Amino acid sequence: MSEITNNKIKQFFNLRQHWQQIDADLEIQKKDSDKTIISILLVVTLAIIVTNYYQQFFPAEFSAADDYAALKKLTIWISVILFSYIVLPILAIRFVLKQNLLDYFLTIRGFTSKLPLYLLFYLCILPGLWLASKSSSFTQTYPFYIFAHRSTFDFITWELLYALHFVAVEFIFRGVMLKGLGDYFGHRAIFIMMVPYTLVHIGKPLPEVLGAIVAAIILGTLAMRTRMIWGGVLIHILVALTMDSLAMQYCQTSYPCR
Repeated sequence: MSEITNNKIKQFFNLRQHWQQIDADLEIQKKDSDKTIISILLVVTLAIIVTNYYQQFFPAEFSAADDYAALKKLTIWISVILFSYIVLPILAIRFVLKQNLLDYFLTIRGFTSKLPLYLLFYLCILPGLWLASKSSSFTQTYPFYIFAHRSTFDFITWELLYALHFVAVEFIFRGVMLKGLGDYFGHRAIFIMMVPYTLVHIGKPLPEVLGAIVAAIILGTLAMRTRMIWGGVLIHILVALTMDSLAMQYCQTSYPCR
């Protein structure tokens, strides 16, 4: 591996240097901050509440004989997430804050040039995923769709839905929160975002909850430095696909995974 490549890798993982550069690139604003800060925090709070309590108002009931009842319920869950994490913030950005959506890290400029570094980061995570897959809490949680192993249709349909879910997650946490709050708090917005992002993982296996803290910091830094969410989306999708594939090793074809 060349010295230039080594230096690029070291720079990629140097968080302090990234944070200093984030603040240098931003013109930290002090005036007229209340409207943006309050709007962003309110919409994120509302989005999390909706995704956790929608079933109390719109219960999804399907026949026990329906072979795809589990997939339909998950489709509704992801649809609610897409509404809460994408539509609600867009409405706030366009009609309350009256700002440009593309400014919220939606640009794809420069994505392909950074692709090798995103893949390197994913490869660094792989050993941890393999170790986690050996735990009972992991196999009792993944895949979320308990019939993902049943057929190619089930697997592909579920993974596509799951991928959309990660676009929504990255948009609200790494796009909306970091752009909206970063203009006023600089790189400290990453640690503000870390709190709700970690809390939405409560109920999952403890290693994943703790890992969410690390993911929030690293993916948040990545988003603020590149001014785009798509690196985080790609890494999230690859990790989820790997986790589901590892968990499905323990599924019997004719039965639910758990």
